[in-house]
Amino acid sequence: MAASTADNCAAERSFREIYGYKYSTEQQESSVTNKIIYPRTQAAANSGVGGAAPTGFSIMNASPSYILQTLRTVREPIVDYQEGRGVPRNEAISFVTLITSLCTHAYTAAITILVMLWNLAPLLDGFVYFARFLVDKLIDIFETRDKKEKIVKAALFGGQIIVILFIIFLIMGLIFMPVYVLTARIIGKIWGMIAW
Repeated sequence: MAASTADNCAAERSFREIYGYKYSTEQQESSVTNKIIYPRTQAAANSGVGGAAPTGFSIMNASPSYILQTLRTVREPIVDYQEGRGVPRNEAISFVTLITSLCTHAYTAAITILVMLWNLAPLLDGFVYFARFLVDKLIDIFETRDKKEKIVKAALFGGQIIVILFIIFLIMGLIFMPVYVLTARIIGKIWGMIAW
């Protein structure tokens, strides 16, 4: 009986070693539980056979040194980016520093939006020029006595109006409307937070 149990253990051990598993030395002789150790080799983990961990492997099974190494690897590019923007490499980022940075950047963004709105003011001046051009051309056409000359001026004026309306459409669509929609949404969000 003891010989057959030893033979079974030896056969099972050789089967498991063929497929990349090893017996735990402290439980080789135990017939109650047989603990399997999964070798932690990078090649086996990449190949998916041999010593690959079971599908239930989670971050909780990883060693603290591996997690620390991963976190440091993630931190390096962040520190390099911030160092290029004037943040010292060894500066400790505290909660107060983070809140101050977020508030400063939000303030800068708000000022940028307001400056953008202020810079749209010259567009109003352009519309005043357009109104004056329109009125002057109409006065000129109606003051013309010769019928042929009046038709030529009216046709030329029509072509000019088409070009001007196309340019105004581009200005409104590409410059004014995006800023207007952005501003309206920001004001709507602020009003929603106040009303809530």
